[in-house]
Amino acid sequence: MRAEPVLSLQKVSAYYGNLCAVRDVSLQVAAGETVCIIGPNGAGKTTLLKAISRVLPKVEGAIHYRGASTASVTPQALVGRGLIHVPEGRQIFASMTVEENIEVGAFAVPGGARKEEVEAALDMFPKLRERSRQLAGTLSGGEQQMLAMARALMGKPQLLMLDEPSMGLAPMVVTEIYRQVDQLRQRGVTILLVEQNARIALRNSDRAVVMASGEIRHQGTSAELLEGGSIASLVFGH
Repeated sequence: MRAEPVLSLQKVSAYYGNLCAVRDVSLQVAAGETVCIIGPNGAGKTTLLKAISRVLPKVEGAIHYRGASTASVTPQALVGRGLIHVPEGRQIFASMTVEENIEVGAFAVPGGARKEEVEAALDMFPKLRERSRQLAGTLSGGEQQMLAMARALMGKPQLLMLDEPSMGLAPMVVTEIYRQVDQLRQRGVTILLVEQNARIALRNSDRAVVMASGEIRHQGTSAELLEGGSIASLVFGH
């Protein structure tokens, strides 16, 4: 008997006012799987993640997370159920320390276990431990991305959605970020990954979804897309 997918989307459309930014998207993500969503700017990738995490007011179609509809669930309640969204641009609290930012992510963790969870996150990101008392706004871009991921881990993600984790970062920093992503994959965390850098995304995922103009244009294994040499035509239409 096939296991229930962690995430299931059926004909999902998402709107900004009257503008349809995502149209009739159907997708499933299995437990322990990493699925990347790639495509050009304006393809609807970020909008789709916002629709899943219910931060957009106008979404049509059916979204099921861990077998239950999310139609009447608040974004905060989804976080409590383990659906964690690390948004584009990191959105850390610049005037708080690194440790305080991580603690914010642990709001649902019982008080007695909170310190232990914070320590575990700092163990995963040693650079953050060195800067635990430092104001988050003074960190480098790569360190801020690590902080956003560390904060997300406090929610014990059953599904971790990462939006453009490599954006604006130097190649060496991107390598470090994806080393951490690989650790999460090895721990069995289910990941939905949006990336502008298609090759990085494909090397660090099991399956790929190619979007353009708000629609899914192709789905397949990441290995097939890498080996086929057709990334440019799929992503950019040439």
